[in-house]
Amino acid sequence: SWRFLGPTGVSNGQTYGESRVIVSGRVAAIAVDPSNTSHVLCGGAGGGVWETRNTGASWAPRSDTAPTLTVGAIAFDPSAPTTVYCGTGEGNFYWRLGAGILRSTDGGTTWSLLVGAPFVGQGFYDLIVDPANGAHLLAATTRGIYESSDGGATWSQRRASTTWDLAMRPSGGASAEVLAGCRDGLFRSADGGTSWTAVTLPSAPAAWDRLAVSHVRSNPAVAYAFGS
Repeated sequence: SWRFLGPTGVSNGQTYGESRVIVSGRVAAIAVDPSNTSHVLCGGAGGGVWETRNTGASWAPRSDTAPTLTVGAIAFDPSAPTTVYCGTGEGNFYWRLGAGILRSTDGGTTWSLLVGAPFVGQGFYDLIVDPANGAHLLAATTRGIYESSDGGATWSQRRASTTWDLAMRPSGGASAEVLAGCRDGLFRSADGGTSWTAVTLPSAPAAWDRLAVSHVRSNPAVAYAFGS
């Protein structure tokens, strides 16, 4: 069963039906603090980063002074959870408003712009911080896969196809397997995200409208791909 946690709904919000209903907008990203499960960050597609430290009982807006309020992805550094990254520019609609990557060094309470280029005008779908190396990050965006080896200060494009989802083996590391759900199919990296090869999926189309991937945490030799 599910219950509403917030942030607070907007009365008489937008709707495609006859009557106007209470809405909270579209949540594009959720990240749970690996050191404190009561501490959660969520990112609105056009509403910025929100924070709760009491498992959703109350929420506070945290990025109202950022260059943009569009959010596509949020990721804690598993090895140092006070460091959090936010990819601005929500890939589904608000990608043109992307201003780069925000970083917080106090767990998500305050934010500053870490890097603009090459992400200005791009939308984020996913961000990964390598569990074995907090300086190694991967990003899935409307313009492909990007990799950073210096904590997000500089980035190199590794693939140029729209990428919706990334999955890294839970152990992480330089030789970790990474899977990517891209518009042109499923791709696999055996070197932590630097080089990529195509993975053949049975009865796969030539192009996808969406493709998600995930390793099974209890058995990382197993992975699932779900697409349309």
